[in-house]
Amino acid sequence: MNGGATPLFADTVYLNSMDRKDTDEAVFASVSFDVTDKLELTGGIRFFKAETTVKGFFGFGLGFSPNCQPGTCTDPDTGEIIDDPDEPGSLANGGDGAFSPTGQGWSRNGEWRCPSQADYKDAPCKNVDRSVKSDDHVSRINLNYKLSDDVLLYATWSEGFRPGGINRNPFVGDYESDFLTNWEAGWKTQWGDHSLQFNGAIFFEQWDNLQRAFQGENGITQVDNAPNAEIKGIEAQLLWAATDNFRLSAAAAYYDAELTSDYIEISGGEPVVTAPEGTQLPVTPDFKGNLIARYTFPLGTFESHLQGALTYETSRPANMSVAENDIQGEIPASTVLDLSAGVGRNSWTLELFVKNATNEDAPIAFGTECAISVCGLQTYGLRRAPTTIGLKFAQEF
Repeated sequence: MNGGATPLFADTVYLNSMDRKDTDEAVFASVSFDVTDKLELTGGIRFFKAETTVKGFFGFGLGFSPNCQPGTCTDPDTGEIIDDPDEPGSLANGGDGAFSPTGQGWSRNGEWRCPSQADYKDAPCKNVDRSVKSDDHVSRINLNYKLSDDVLLYATWSEGFRPGGINRNPFVGDYESDFLTNWEAGWKTQWGDHSLQFNGAIFFEQWDNLQRAFQGENGITQVDNAPNAEIKGIEAQLLWAATDNFRLSAAAAYYDAELTSDYIEISGGEPVVTAPEGTQLPVTPDFKGNLIARYTFPLGTFESHLQGALTYETSRPANMSVAENDIQGEIPASTVLDLSAGVGRNSWTLELFVKNATNEDAPIAFGTECAISVCGLQTYGLRRAPTTIGLKFAQEF
């Protein structure tokens, strides 16, 4: 970098130094009304306002692709200093002098984007000064119907959101808020003198303007807004106290999550469909479930237990882009078994545990050092911990 007023940055090729401030304000209210002795209606609303500001420096130094410094670049035909009013460093914009609209090589997103070459805090200059704001409201309506003392039925319509923001590479643009609308119907039941519980729900969700994170330029995570998607699913849970000492629990979920419109990216200046309508959303499996068995028993003057927990989930895409997913492949299905045995008395417990007893080595996610189109053949997987045996002591106070 040019070093500014001091040689502090002279040997620095790349720097990311930005101050970020997130401000969130919200007000919400909820009201419940007993329509009848068995039917309850609840309504709620939440108004929110979010703002994110980022100031600082991002990018490469002038010295990384040396040619000329801002304010010294000349037209090769006339020899005159270039003054482009569209450039942040243009004299017309209060900068130190204009330069090529596309910058100089790698430096085009660094010091070339500084309106002034004056030092800024711990950076050679300031080329980032951005702010994004959003304000809206989300609502919720819920109906509970108590069919009996042991059966509760409910229906819910609700909305959710995530605020937009500024990317770590601020020159690739900002991303907007995304919203989720959920329709859900479910049940909570007890059977067999309360020894058996069976709960579940079916749901349909519409996801608008969904935020998608991916590996951008120079290996920096980037977020943009993909098109709309929908998720249909069912979840169920069974809890059974088979005896006073033996309990079983099981849970299962099925999801059908896909895009409802084409995801279009710009490649070579032209729009390209990288994930067509109907593409399965990444990371989300079609099915996952778990089974847990726990047996408690007295051991002398101690309370003891044995427990086993089995979890399973199907394979799922690693990326939304069909081409990128073909390069990396799908995240494979996995089955994990955890075991434990323990003793305790009064307020303390000592437990021997074995996590991932079968040493399942299927990755839980994929990653690359840079954009998949460049580094995709060097994909690495994030593995869960291998078989781990240990002792755990817990004391309640």
